[in-house]
Amino acid sequence: MGQNNEDEEGIVLKGNVTFTNWSRTFTCFPLRSFYPASRSQVKRIIEIARSSNRKIRVVGGGLSPSDLVCSQDYLVYTDRLDKILEVDHEKFLIKVQAGIKISTLNTELEKLGLSISNLASVSSQSLAGAVGSCTHGTGIKFGAISTQITEVVFIDGLGNRRVVSDKVLQTGILSKESDLYLAVLCHLGCLGIIVEMTLKVEPFFNLEIRQYPASLSELVDNFEDLLGKCDHLRLWWHPHVSSESSTKDTLVWSASRTTDKEVAPKFSWFWDRFVRVNLFEFLLFCGRYFPVIIPAINKAYFKWFALASKREVKKSYEGFNFDCLFSQHVSEWAIPLDKTKEALLLLADLLNNQSPSRSQKISAHFPIEIRFVAKDDILLSPAQGQNICYIGIIMYRPYDFNVEYKEYWNSFEEIMMSLGGRPHWAKAHSLTPKQLASLYPKMNRFLEIRYEMDPKGMFVNDYIQRHLLSDCNT
Repeated sequence: MGQNNEDEEGIVLKGNVTFTNWSRTFTCFPLRSFYPASRSQVKRIIEIARSSNRKIRVVGGGLSPSDLVCSQDYLVYTDRLDKILEVDHEKFLIKVQAGIKISTLNTELEKLGLSISNLASVSSQSLAGAVGSCTHGTGIKFGAISTQITEVVFIDGLGNRRVVSDKVLQTGILSKESDLYLAVLCHLGCLGIIVEMTLKVEPFFNLEIRQYPASLSELVDNFEDLLGKCDHLRLWWHPHVSSESSTKDTLVWSASRTTDKEVAPKFSWFWDRFVRVNLFEFLLFCGRYFPVIIPAINKAYFKWFALASKREVKKSYEGFNFDCLFSQHVSEWAIPLDKTKEALLLLADLLNNQSPSRSQKISAHFPIEIRFVAKDDILLSPAQGQNICYIGIIMYRPYDFNVEYKEYWNSFEEIMMSLGGRPHWAKAHSLTPKQLASLYPKMNRFLEIRYEMDPKGMFVNDYIQRHLLSDCNT
């Protein structure tokens, strides 16, 4: 870590700070790292970058398993922008500084008798970061976290303070102001620096969670029935597990709001720590050298942790969140809801009927996670204009050692693209600006807004250039 310094504005800055994302798949070496604590300090950082002709990217929790936030110039960490500013109990609104971690917000909301309606699997990201990539939970009646944001305050690339809110949507007439609001809700860090946000919440609730094993081959025909029977549904498919003796290979997780008191199983160090984490990582490390054992690992894990049905009642945020274990490569795509069955059957065929001509057999880690999100109007949201199913694949990096994954990723992307899929913005993918423009009908409008907010391209990094812009357009 570099040495702490403060300029005359009281801005904390450091040099020689290396940034590495949570999954340890991308690293960058910014010239300077800034840690602002106020709106005025953010504005001052933008002025410094403009005067020195430097680029800026913003870091929240650093969870994106891509190079979305990487910069060789300036990195702005939002850790000190973590205050709750206002609470409106009548309207169920809470205004916060945009760098507040969702985990912190969850516990503070509980004290106020409030809850966030839907959450992703991890809450250690900042609120602005989660909104920036349209981070999502699951539940076909619920949109991405961005859809719960009613107002955003940000500083654009010219140093202007801008305020956008959902009030511009109330007329039902699209306008320049409404487009800006709908652009900021999936901003990718390229419109400015978000400093404050107002979030719609609801009275505090517990979740009744039911988990049970099922067969993917049966679930593909009735998942829509399951969607209607609970608030939140996710499926964890364990590839290479189904056999002639048992076709069960998927853990069904369904959750609904309840007033029941908490009911949770006792923690077992042996099963929940040693076997689930330590032994699993060691076995995956062995599988790195002997991929043929991966199916056996998947089967053992499914037998130990997924075959027994169980019921739990947890605080809302504890029910939504999960331990993501350790370093990993992740690819996740959103497809139209009505393409879910076709996508899963194609993916099953890819894994179960592999061509002899393939250079290396795909031995897929578990789980393949399947989640559902309601449609919205956000310009770059994967759910823009359609209810969607998210399908995510994973390959763990035991002890931070890389594993072979590219052939699996390429084949998965081909399937998703054939069905009109859209990649999750926070996760690494290979799509070009031309390909993404064909998937997002409002992408050109987003790019126009990006140029208005940042005509000098201060917030453009390699990720933004590679996926949104042409070589001659910054």
